[in-house]
Amino acid sequence: MDEEASRLTRMADDLIERLEAHPDASGNERAVLFLTEGDHGGIALSGYPNDGAAMGELLAHVSAVFAANGRHVMFLPVAGEG
Repeated sequence: MDEEASRLTRMADDLIERLEAHPDASGNERAVLFLTEGDHGGIALSGYPNDGAAMGELLAHVSAVFAANGRHVMFLPVAGEG
């Protein structure tokens, strides 16, 4: 990870910590937080048992946004290296 992505990820992690410590937080919230700047990005997750569960829910949300706009999106797994 390059330094700019690391900086954005640290910022995202800090925001997640604030969410978790918020007085209105129930402790059951789940969050996927993206920060981007230029060509760099950072991501932080909270409340998910693993990364796969977070990405599955993220894809469900993306599908819902497309559907709400009269569009359909399909996600296809592609075999690759790594």
